[in-house]
Amino acid sequence: MITARKAWNWLVEEWQWPKAALFCGLSTTLLLLALLPQLKLTLFLICLQLPFYMIHQFEEHYEDRFRKFFNQQLGQGKEVLTPANTFIINSVFVWGVDLTAIYLAVFINPMLGLIAAYLTIVNAGVHVLQAVLTLSYNPGLGTGLVMFIPAGGYCIYTLSENSCNSWEYHAVALAIGILIHVGIIIHVRLRLGKLKAVAP
Repeated sequence: MITARKAWNWLVEEWQWPKAALFCGLSTTLLLLALLPQLKLTLFLICLQLPFYMIHQFEEHYEDRFRKFFNQQLGQGKEVLTPANTFIINSVFVWGVDLTAIYLAVFINPMLGLIAAYLTIVNAGVHVLQAVLTLSYNPGLGTGLVMFIPAGGYCIYTLSENSCNSWEYHAVALAIGILIHVGIIIHVRLRLGKLKAVAP
Protein backbone atom coordinates (compact mmCIF):
# COMPACT_ATOMS: atom_id res chain seq x y z
CA MET A 1 0.00 0.00 0.00
CA ILE A 2 1.35 3.43 -0.95
CA THR A 3 1.30 5.70 2.05
CA ALA A 4 1.74 9.47 2.11
CA ARG A 5 5.17 8.97 3.67
CA LYS A 6 6.27 6.57 0.92
CA ALA A 7 4.97 8.95 -1.73
CA TRP A 8 6.85 11.86 -0.14
CA ASN A 9 10.05 9.82 0.07
CA TRP A 10 9.78 8.82 -3.59
CA LEU A 11 8.95 12.32 -4.79
CA VAL A 12 11.23 14.41 -2.58
CA GLU A 13 13.82 12.28 -0.77
CA GLU A 14 14.62 10.28 -3.91
CA TRP A 15 14.01 13.41 -6.04
CA GLN A 16 11.77 11.69 -8.57
CA TRP A 17 9.25 14.51 -8.90
CA PRO A 18 11.01 16.30 -11.82
CA LYS A 19 10.79 13.07 -13.87
CA ALA A 20 7.16 12.64 -12.85
CA ALA A 21 6.50 16.26 -13.83
CA LEU A 22 8.00 15.65 -17.28
CA PHE A 23 5.84 12.56 -17.81
CA CYS A 24 2.69 14.37 -16.67
CA GLY A 25 3.56 17.47 -18.67
CA LEU A 26 4.08 15.60 -21.94
CA SER A 27 1.00 13.40 -21.41
CA THR A 28 -1.23 16.37 -20.60
CA THR A 29 0.07 18.37 -23.58
CA LEU A 30 -0.76 15.48 -25.92
CA LEU A 31 -4.19 15.15 -24.31
CA LEU A 32 -4.91 18.86 -24.75
CA LEU A 33 -3.83 18.69 -28.40
CA ALA A 34 -6.31 15.84 -28.95
CA LEU A 35 -9.05 17.94 -27.34
CA LEU A 36 -8.15 21.15 -29.17
CA PRO A 37 -10.93 20.80 -31.79
CA GLN A 38 -13.45 20.66 -28.93
CA LEU A 39 -11.91 23.47 -26.85
CA LYS A 40 -11.92 27.19 -27.37
CA LEU A 41 -8.44 28.43 -28.21
CA THR A 42 -8.34 30.64 -25.12
CA LEU A 43 -9.13 27.74 -22.79
CA PHE A 44 -6.61 25.53 -24.58
CA LEU A 45 -3.87 28.15 -24.10
CA ILE A 46 -4.76 28.68 -20.45
CA CYS A 47 -4.68 24.92 -19.74
CA LEU A 48 -1.42 24.56 -21.67
CA GLN A 49 0.44 26.72 -19.15
CA LEU A 50 0.39 23.92 -16.55
CA PRO A 51 1.90 21.05 -18.60
CA PHE A 52 4.41 23.46 -20.15
CA TYR A 53 5.45 24.46 -16.62
CA MET A 54 5.86 20.80 -15.72
CA ILE A 55 8.14 20.23 -18.71
CA HIS A 56 10.07 23.36 -17.71
CA GLN A 57 10.46 21.99 -14.19
CA PHE A 58 12.23 18.92 -15.53
CA GLU A 59 14.87 21.06 -17.22
CA GLU A 60 15.10 23.19 -14.11
CA HIS A 61 15.19 20.56 -11.38
CA TYR A 62 16.59 17.39 -12.98
CA GLU A 63 19.36 16.07 -10.72
CA ASP A 64 18.51 18.86 -8.27
CA ARG A 65 20.55 21.32 -10.30
CA PHE A 66 18.38 24.43 -9.81
CA ARG A 67 18.38 24.12 -6.03
CA LYS A 68 22.16 23.64 -5.99
CA PHE A 69 22.61 26.57 -8.39
CA PHE A 70 20.27 28.76 -6.34
CA ASN A 71 21.93 27.92 -3.03
CA GLN A 72 25.33 28.68 -4.49
CA GLN A 73 24.35 31.92 -6.20
CA LEU A 74 21.82 33.49 -3.80
CA GLY A 75 22.44 31.39 -0.72
CA GLN A 76 26.17 32.12 -0.65
CA GLY A 77 26.84 28.39 -0.42
CA LYS A 78 24.29 27.79 2.35
CA GLU A 79 21.16 25.62 2.02
CA VAL A 80 18.58 28.39 1.82
CA LEU A 81 16.39 26.15 -0.35
CA THR A 82 15.85 22.66 1.04
CA PRO A 83 14.47 19.77 -1.02
CA ALA A 84 11.14 20.08 0.82
CA ASN A 85 10.98 23.85 0.22
CA THR A 86 11.68 23.38 -3.46
CA PHE A 87 9.00 20.73 -3.94
CA ILE A 88 6.36 22.68 -2.00
CA ILE A 89 7.06 25.87 -3.94
CA ASN A 90 6.76 24.05 -7.26
CA SER A 91 3.68 22.03 -6.32
CA VAL A 92 1.61 24.45 -4.25
CA PHE A 93 2.66 27.76 -5.83
CA VAL A 94 2.91 26.53 -9.43
CA TRP A 95 0.66 23.51 -9.96
CA GLY A 96 -1.81 24.77 -7.37
CA VAL A 97 -1.91 28.32 -8.75
CA ASP A 98 -2.21 27.13 -12.36
CA LEU A 99 -5.00 24.69 -11.50
CA THR A 100 -6.82 27.43 -9.59
CA ALA A 101 -6.46 29.78 -12.57
CA ILE A 102 -7.86 27.10 -14.92
CA TYR A 103 -10.88 26.49 -12.69
CA LEU A 104 -11.49 30.23 -12.30
CA ALA A 105 -11.26 30.67 -16.07
CA VAL A 106 -13.75 27.84 -16.72
CA PHE A 107 -16.31 28.54 -14.02
CA ILE A 108 -16.05 32.29 -13.32
CA ASN A 109 -14.32 34.37 -15.99
CA PRO A 110 -11.86 33.38 -18.73
CA MET A 111 -9.80 36.50 -17.99
CA LEU A 112 -8.72 34.95 -14.70
CA GLY A 113 -6.71 32.51 -16.79
CA LEU A 114 -4.24 35.38 -17.15
CA ILE A 115 -2.89 34.34 -13.74
CA ALA A 116 -1.39 31.18 -15.27
CA ALA A 117 -0.06 33.03 -18.32
CA TYR A 118 1.62 35.80 -16.36
CA LEU A 119 3.14 33.27 -13.95
CA THR A 120 5.01 31.67 -16.85
CA ILE A 121 6.00 35.05 -18.33
CA VAL A 122 7.34 36.34 -15.00
CA ASN A 123 9.28 33.13 -14.46
CA ALA A 124 10.79 33.34 -17.94
CA GLY A 125 11.71 36.95 -17.24
CA VAL A 126 13.50 35.96 -14.05
CA HIS A 127 15.51 33.31 -15.91
CA VAL A 128 16.44 35.77 -18.67
CA LEU A 129 17.41 38.49 -16.19
CA GLN A 130 19.59 36.05 -14.27
CA ALA A 131 21.27 34.93 -17.50
CA VAL A 132 21.97 38.56 -18.47
CA LEU A 133 23.39 39.42 -15.04
CA THR A 134 25.62 36.34 -14.86
CA LEU A 135 26.29 35.99 -18.61
CA SER A 136 25.69 32.27 -18.25
CA TYR A 137 23.04 29.58 -18.55
CA ASN A 138 20.83 28.85 -15.57
CA PRO A 139 18.62 25.75 -15.13
CA GLY A 140 15.27 26.44 -16.77
CA LEU A 141 16.44 29.15 -19.18
CA GLY A 142 15.98 27.00 -22.30
CA THR A 143 12.32 26.11 -21.80
CA GLY A 144 11.68 29.59 -20.43
CA LEU A 145 12.72 31.05 -23.79
CA VAL A 146 11.37 28.35 -26.11
CA MET A 147 8.09 27.50 -24.33
CA PHE A 148 7.12 30.11 -21.75
CA ILE A 149 7.51 33.31 -23.72
CA PRO A 150 5.63 32.11 -26.85
CA ALA A 151 2.91 30.19 -24.95
CA GLY A 152 2.43 32.74 -22.19
CA GLY A 153 2.64 35.68 -24.57
CA TYR A 154 0.16 34.23 -27.05
CA CYS A 155 -2.21 33.33 -24.21
CA ILE A 156 -2.12 36.93 -22.97
CA TYR A 157 -2.60 38.26 -26.51
CA THR A 158 -5.57 35.95 -27.14
CA LEU A 159 -7.24 36.83 -23.83
CA SER A 160 -6.72 40.52 -24.58
CA GLU A 161 -9.11 40.04 -27.52
CA ASN A 162 -11.82 38.79 -25.14
CA SER A 163 -14.86 41.02 -24.67
CA CYS A 164 -14.30 40.95 -20.89
CA ASN A 165 -10.75 42.25 -21.22
CA SER A 166 -9.67 45.12 -18.96
CA TRP A 167 -6.34 46.32 -17.60
CA GLU A 168 -7.36 45.34 -14.07
CA TYR A 169 -7.25 41.63 -14.91
CA HIS A 170 -3.77 42.02 -16.36
CA ALA A 171 -2.58 44.02 -13.35
CA VAL A 172 -3.88 41.49 -10.82
CA ALA A 173 -2.48 38.50 -12.75
CA LEU A 174 0.92 40.15 -13.18
CA ALA A 175 0.98 41.13 -9.50
CA ILE A 176 0.28 37.52 -8.45
CA GLY A 177 3.12 36.25 -10.64
CA ILE A 178 5.53 38.82 -9.24
CA LEU A 179 4.45 38.33 -5.61
CA ILE A 180 5.02 34.56 -5.80
CA HIS A 181 8.59 35.12 -6.98
CA VAL A 182 9.20 37.93 -4.49
CA GLY A 183 7.88 35.67 -1.72
CA ILE A 184 10.51 33.08 -2.61
CA ILE A 185 13.27 35.69 -2.42
CA ILE A 186 12.00 36.94 0.95
CA HIS A 187 11.93 33.36 2.29
CA VAL A 188 15.49 32.83 1.07
CA ARG A 189 16.75 36.07 2.61
CA LEU A 190 15.15 35.30 5.96
CA ARG A 191 16.54 31.76 5.99
CA LEU A 192 19.99 33.01 5.00
CA GLY A 193 19.91 35.45 7.90
CA LYS A 194 19.01 32.64 10.30
CA LEU A 195 21.73 30.36 8.96
CA LYS A 196 24.32 33.10 9.29
CA ALA A 197 23.16 33.84 12.84
CA VAL A 198 23.74 30.24 14.00
CA ALA A 199 26.97 29.77 12.03
CA PRO A 200 30.08 29.41 14.24
